[in-house]
Amino acid sequence: GEEVLGTTLEQDMCVFVGGADLADVTLRVAGATRPAHRSILAARAAYFEAMFRSFSPKDNVVNIHICNTVPSE
Repeated sequence: GEEVLGTTLEQDMCVFVGGADLADVTLRVAGATRPAHRSILAARAAYFEAMFRSFSPKDNVVNIHICNTVPSE
């Protein structure tokens, strides 16, 4: 069989997204904060793409107000 070296893109992205390394924005939901990456948010959600194209959040913190939302870890 073919020997596979290293990690997959999916594994690398999970590590990258799950950590604060190189995070360039912070999400705040129901008082909890999470480091995030603008490019990934914009690539996956039209809402964030429009937000980041039109203005830069104050102090690079995005406040998200959604009723009955509990942040997950």
